[in-house]
Amino acid sequence: MRKLISFLGANPPSNNYKRTIYKYGQLEHESLYATAAMAKIFNSDQVYVFVTPQAKFNNFDLLTQHMNEANLTEPIACDIPIGENNTEIWQIFNAITNTLQDGDTIIFDITNGLRSLPILGFIACAYITSVRKVTIEHLVYGAFEVKKDIMLSDGDPATESPVFDLTPFLTLLDWTTATNTFIQTGRAEQLTKLAETFKNDAVEGFAKQVHKLSQELLTTRPVGVIQAASGFEQALAKVEAAVQQNPAMQPYQQLLERIKDEYSPFAIATDPLADLTEAYRQARSDQQGFLRIQIKMIRQYLDKGLPIQAMTLAREWLVSLGVYHQGSHDIFNYKDREVIARMLNQNSWSEDPRPTETLQPHLKQIREVWSGITLDPNDKTEATNHVRNDIAHCGMTPVFIKNGRKQLNVRTAADIIDQTIKICDRLESLLATIV
Repeated sequence: MRKLISFLGANPPSNNYKRTIYKYGQLEHESLYATAAMAKIFNSDQVYVFVTPQAKFNNFDLLTQHMNEANLTEPIACDIPIGENNTEIWQIFNAITNTLQDGDTIIFDITNGLRSLPILGFIACAYITSVRKVTIEHLVYGAFEVKKDIMLSDGDPATESPVFDLTPFLTLLDWTTATNTFIQTGRAEQLTKLAETFKNDAVEGFAKQVHKLSQELLTTRPVGVIQAASGFEQALAKVEAAVQQNPAMQPYQQLLERIKDEYSPFAIATDPLADLTEAYRQARSDQQGFLRIQIKMIRQYLDKGLPIQAMTLAREWLVSLGVYHQGSHDIFNYKDREVIARMLNQNSWSEDPRPTETLQPHLKQIREVWSGITLDPNDKTEATNHVRNDIAHCGMTPVFIKNGRKQLNVRTAADIIDQTIKICDRLESLLATIV
């Protein structure tokens, strides 16, 4: 159903309403009331007009007459209070939103209305899309105050008033919400969908870069993260160039700039990395930088409430740090990583390879974090592997071994999060071993 939502002011027609031609692009309609013009211009199936008692008395019958004469859908009066207090304002807001049903296509006309009514209409637009399956097609304002005098073809004088389409401001609210969602949670689906409808290659290209980064972050793929983050500067530069052609895009640029500032620290190189092969090559050649970026990822996972990703990467980071100190030229080498994992799980070595001279000075400190060893007897930090394995196996191991004894697994989700924070906080102390 295509519904027009409109308002009427309380002033009598002789005081406040004048005939004018409301014009939207090539579409126009002459009327005393913007409501009638919007119903004609946007071809509404139903017209709901929200009226206070005084507005209904002074204007509704005349509006109905105008619309009938123009063969338009007869308006439906929606009675609302005047809005003298917060209770009445909420009654108005609920009256607006309750008019709409799933599947409706909505045109909001906020030309007229008492005091805060147009603002409530604007807020209702933003709200209703979250609680109903509706489409806000247009948010419009008939700008009578900027009318211009014209001469009709028959020589009669008239006025023409533009209809401003404010829908892009609703879209901007959607973009603001989507940007905050991505920054707070790492999820970019909403942002990507908005970009697909934006009809701008630069913005869509940046959003695709963000979506790729989001997927790499949520699946804990640090190599993919450095590859996706490496292209942000260049992608944003294209958006900035597009803004020069269309200044209305500047608010969107500022939102994307915020994303770039948040995630560009994950870039290991200033120039874009063409693919994962190049990203692996860069990570191998700059192992220190790669290890530091992973700590930033872990910290961000914790900040965004993603303990599973944080703990998964924390375990692998400790192994990577050991491989680095062992002197391996390939931080991804499977055999080297297996050797380090065995070293971290035992106190002595009966077989080669043994810790190298470069690893030996740091091995005790790394093992303490790995095993949850602290000097504080009251510190209940657990072993990294135990917590990581409990997460990876979804708590499906009812009994685990600790200090050679079987213990019942009674960890709660809160315990897992607490242990993850404690373990990950200790990782940062190991950054000083990277020189």
